[in-house]
Amino acid sequence: MSSFFKSRSAQITVLIISFLLVFVPYFIPWGPLDWFSGKLMTIAAVTNAFTIVIAVYSQFRRSGRFINERRKGWVYHIYLLVLLVVMTLSGFIFGQHVGAYQWILLAVVTPLSSVIYGIL
Repeated sequence: MSSFFKSRSAQITVLIISFLLVFVPYFIPWGPLDWFSGKLMTIAAVTNAFTIVIAVYSQFRRSGRFINERRKGWVYHIYLLVLLVVMTLSGFIFGQHVGAYQWILLAVVTPLSSVIYGIL
């Protein structure tokens, strides 16, 4: 059974069906389809929240190894972790629509993200 879900055609089929179940109710209002679409979007939002937590945890572990071993570019991993903590704390403390958070996002994170990912 697991080899079936690993196949490319099964993944594309699930993707297309999920897309249609969320997209079609905007144009064809029908009660049961709206309900199912809402449930599917809730499941996707919860899954997304868990994956963000796992991604942050994984990034801390990976960057911690780079810093401890003093690998090439370890200073940039310190910068990455500091920026991750600053963005998270400023988002929780000030909110996402406050000028300080928006400034950090637009003036620091966005311009330097391509440099950081290029180095990693």
